[in-house]
Amino acid sequence: MDGFKNAAIIGATGGIGREVSFKIASIGYSIILVARKEDRLIELLERIKKINTRCDIVVADITKESDVERIFNFIEDKYGYLDVLVNCAGKAATDSIHSIKLDLWDEIMNVNAKGAFLCSVKALNLMKRKGKGIIINISSIAAIETFPGWTLYGVSKFALRGLSLGLIHEAREAGVKITMITPGAIDTPLWDEISGNFDRKLMINPVAVAQAVEFILNVDESAHIEDIIIRPVCGSLQGDYHGT
Repeated sequence: MDGFKNAAIIGATGGIGREVSFKIASIGYSIILVARKEDRLIELLERIKKINTRCDIVVADITKESDVERIFNFIEDKYGYLDVLVNCAGKAATDSIHSIKLDLWDEIMNVNAKGAFLCSVKALNLMKRKGKGIIINISSIAAIETFPGWTLYGVSKFALRGLSLGLIHEAREAGVKITMITPGAIDTPLWDEISGNFDRKLMINPVAVAQAVEFILNVDESAHIEDIIIRPVCGSLQGDYHGT
């Protein structure tokens, strides 16, 4: 236990996760970086240690309950508490609903909803010991608007939003705040795997999400920010989806 506030960033090596990790490290938190790929975690760790040496990595797949158990056992053994959890892990796929295979459905739902659920429950149990904490779920504008070809992704983010809204009430008595960040299209590597013609120059820089996280962490303790919606300046980005 080092006396500093700490934060666990789930999906730390993704486009949003990296920026959030750098931001939280820069404001003095001890941080725990969690992702599936060890090589990318080590690369991120080395970069972050140039600004903050209080940094650890945990290689884990948050869709597996045993891996999530291991993440939070590590945090409990090292710190005994957790101040902040940021659920950044996410996966997207576009296709017409009638073309989606069950394996893909399970994959998207497991990462975007199940993983956040498993991590949030474990984090909440640790935060209850201190009587305070913040869980930030990176949702999507697709949780409140629908777009052609994005039904599966939207369902997964609707689920994450429902989880967040429920937790807001259930965690309140424990002094734990649940916040959603609901961004529109963000220019991250996620789009490398998406078919269609989307103008990435119009998308939100992921730094904006990290700035929103910093605002949430620094707001006066008397306030509970439940949701922050961030859109591109041009509004919702429809793009040119080529579905089947």
